[in-house]
Amino acid sequence: MSSEGSGLYQQRTDLAIIEAFLGHLQAPRFVDVGAEKGTFAAELLKMGFEEGVLCEPLPAHLEKLREKTFPSPVKILPFGIDSEDRVAPFHVALDDHGNELDYFHSLNRIREHEYFRHAKIIEVQCRSLESLLSSGEISSKIGLLKIDTEGNDLKVLQGLGPLRPELIMCEFVPPAVYPDWPLSFAQNLVAEAKKLGYNNFVAIQRTHGKTSELVRLGPEEFSAHDWGNLLFISDELYQQTLPKLANCMQKSESLFKFTGPIDVKFHPQYGIAFLDWFQQQAQGFSRARALSVAFDVGAHEGRFFEPLRQKNLISKLVLFEPHPENAAKLRSCFSGPDIQVEEVAVAAATGSAEFLFGEDPATGSILPPQSFLPMFTQKRQVSTICLDDYALASGSLAKVNLLKIDTQGTDLAVLQGAEMLLRQSQPILIVEMIYAPLYHGQCDPASLTSWLQERRYQLVGFFDEHFSQDGWLAWTNACFVPMARLPGYRGPFVIRRGFD
Repeated sequence: MSSEGSGLYQQRTDLAIIEAFLGHLQAPRFVDVGAEKGTFAAELLKMGFEEGVLCEPLPAHLEKLREKTFPSPVKILPFGIDSEDRVAPFHVALDDHGNELDYFHSLNRIREHEYFRHAKIIEVQCRSLESLLSSGEISSKIGLLKIDTEGNDLKVLQGLGPLRPELIMCEFVPPAVYPDWPLSFAQNLVAEAKKLGYNNFVAIQRTHGKTSELVRLGPEEFSAHDWGNLLFISDELYQQTLPKLANCMQKSESLFKFTGPIDVKFHPQYGIAFLDWFQQQAQGFSRARALSVAFDVGAHEGRFFEPLRQKNLISKLVLFEPHPENAAKLRSCFSGPDIQVEEVAVAAATGSAEFLFGEDPATGSILPPQSFLPMFTQKRQVSTICLDDYALASGSLAKVNLLKIDTQGTDLAVLQGAEMLLRQSQPILIVEMIYAPLYHGQCDPASLTSWLQERRYQLVGFFDEHFSQDGWLAWTNACFVPMARLPGYRGPFVIRRGFD
């Protein structure tokens, strides 16, 4: 449908979800209705489907299909698929110069559209899938039926007869953009699928004009600008694959969703401010509310995540702070079911430790200071906890989307006590990295980076940089993102800009 991207038209997510079903299909074969040039069919065969039937009425596409080498056996049928057998006018989409496009060809004419013109008509033979089944041209055992007819998907469903594929994939179009194609509106397809006995479906949902996508299980509503694919699942297959499907949806939910170029600004004193950058990225990194817990380790005044709380991007915030005065202030400033203060030091293991502090409430640490810092005048035995133990006890092991660590030199130890949390939640990390010799035994930034790289985390930026008087980097906040949540880099690349 979309002219953007490769021949897969942004359908990598769709293929990943189909692959989650493949091992459970009784019949590893597919029928591709509206096969075009066979790109999607080739991906299915590479995935592990054993054979396929490709239905395509456009002569130019048929020629390409017959020339194409597929990795497994395929049958090519030169038919448009409809609710009944008939000869019908087929509307060929042309560009402004009268050239045939690769897409938008349909049995249902669109009178006027900014993307194409239905200015050419050919006659094609239409068959219903029930008819193809009766004549033995397709099997009664079909694992996947993929339908992409540019505005006629409902008619294909109405012509199934007794055929019940284990999985049906239908394209739906945005009514605001294609008002003449109601046979491919999501609500109409969902209603027809229910009549056929398909009670469960997944929507891979995109919005016209944007590149972000959502994967939702059985949504009840769609906007007039939504488009994508609906995967209707037989009841038996749904029960077999529900855990795997939930995992696949969670991975998709966590993937960064690009919403537009990010205006990265540079402050002459502090470099890039993390929250200035992150608020622009927040939509891309957002998750379902149940998976949007934030941990602030070394919370100090507790304000770090406040802009994101105000935007409702955090469902619960946990503030960890061992400094007694800081913890008391946090309890007086913050209250409510969505915020919790834990007066405890976070470390590699649960237990106790000596906490050192002085007049500066921002510099207390388990580590003794070096000469750059004022001497710590007080010490106190405090409880320590590792984040794995805390997350396990609080039921948040797989729910943390943001983890900020600023523990004055022990940040790597905090991470080492959070290995399960990192695996289960795949949170975005904001970690202080200290380069100047401020504490005895402080963690080395290179060791911290290497440790996270071994756990498939990518460094994506330095923020809030502080420098010595002679210009050396003293400390900075670094943001690390799980590689599984980064789809890739986008060009062109730009130099970061100063504030206006």
